[in-house]
Amino acid sequence: MNDNKLINSLVDDLKPIKPLPAPWIRTLVWMGSQIIISVVAIYLSSPIQLKYISNIQFLLQVIVANIALLVGGYLVFANSIPGLLSEKKNLISFIPFLLLFLLLGINYFFPTNFPVEEHHRPHCLLELSILMVIGFAQNYYMLKKGFIAFERSMLTLSFLTSAMIPIIILYFACSFSTEHLLVSHYLPVAVITGVGVLFLKFKNKKM
Repeated sequence: MNDNKLINSLVDDLKPIKPLPAPWIRTLVWMGSQIIISVVAIYLSSPIQLKYISNIQFLLQVIVANIALLVGGYLVFANSIPGLLSEKKNLISFIPFLLLFLLLGINYFFPTNFPVEEHHRPHCLLELSILMVIGFAQNYYMLKKGFIAFERSMLTLSFLTSAMIPIIILYFACSFSTEHLLVSHYLPVAVITGVGVLFLKFKNKKM
């Protein structure tokens, strides 16, 4: 009898849990807010230009980066629903990112004759890093409202996806020099992702 009273008292204090919006809705909410933040932050210091739009390698990288953003953005939130995706299917989401790095490698070893300005934004590395962290912070906050499955790969995907929006915008506002892209755009993404995943794994183990 005492057990029943205890159970009833605990149940009485429970509040109904509001179901999370569908993954695609959360993806659009996150992407919409981050696109606005990134466009405003980058456009304030220099205009967005289309001078490389006729370069096939430029177009391929931008297209694949957008695919990586859409695939990663959706699957990150889809993974917060238990049982929706298996761990093997989750790894498929990394294919666009690997393809993007492959395109960078091809562009580095087989450059086109398309004229590329070496001049670049003075603080693009810092801008990208800050915008990536802001994007991840919002993404992670939204993920924590659900269930985080496959924690290591999911956190990695969240970091990489959070970098895609400022990276895509910087394609139109910075130098398309492959060396610059690798050192000032993609290397910081790799470093922040690696350090961020290790930090969060260590932090979660201590809690």
